[in-house]
Amino acid sequence: MEAVRSYAVHGGRDLKFIKNDNRRVQVRCLGAQKSCPCMAYCGYMEGCSTWQLRKIVDNHSCSRQFNIKMMNAKWLSETLDNSLQQNPNLKINEIRSKALRKWNTNVTLSKARRAKIMASEKLESSFKNQFKRIHDYAHELLKCNPGSTVQVKVDSENGLYKGELLTTIGRDPNDQMLPLAYAIVEVENKDSWTWFLELLIEDLGGAEVGNACTFMSDQQKGLLSAI
Repeated sequence: MEAVRSYAVHGGRDLKFIKNDNRRVQVRCLGAQKSCPCMAYCGYMEGCSTWQLRKIVDNHSCSRQFNIKMMNAKWLSETLDNSLQQNPNLKINEIRSKALRKWNTNVTLSKARRAKIMASEKLESSFKNQFKRIHDYAHELLKCNPGSTVQVKVDSENGLYKGELLTTIGRDPNDQMLPLAYAIVEVENKDSWTWFLELLIEDLGGAEVGNACTFMSDQQKGLLSAI
């Protein structure tokens, strides 16, 4: 069914399921005033627990459709995961414009709104499940990297999934680069850089070793004030 739905959207065809149960699936095109010959029939093979395509007519006598009924909100929401992850503030009209550019099909406001809600709920649930295991992640880091410093502090009431990545890269006398430490903080400012650098200097061996190091930055104000 999902393969048929994707075919309908990408091909711009007005397909409809004529039969759809746990033993058989039949789909046909309703284009050209229901005279288009395109159809497909699948049957379930119990012996090997799989579906078999038993008949197909893959010729259309109709033209491409602008309104694809098979593009439901659930199918559309599954295509929005990456877009929402990159841009959580994705607007409804941007979703409609994306569908028009990508598939040359119209998406109603209500369908785009439902799709965004479904995609957002799925994305938040995924993040929440991952954050539940953040302490397991910390233990795994210590297990794989004995002697490392790992600190976890999570605000469960505020600060959903955003933040800034702080990192320190070392360079040895042979000009080889290696990561020394990294942290994800709520915001990049003097306080977060100070906390990060204090832990770094302690791990390096204290102030005596830290004073012998040369720090090079990308001119971030928070980092410079912390140093």
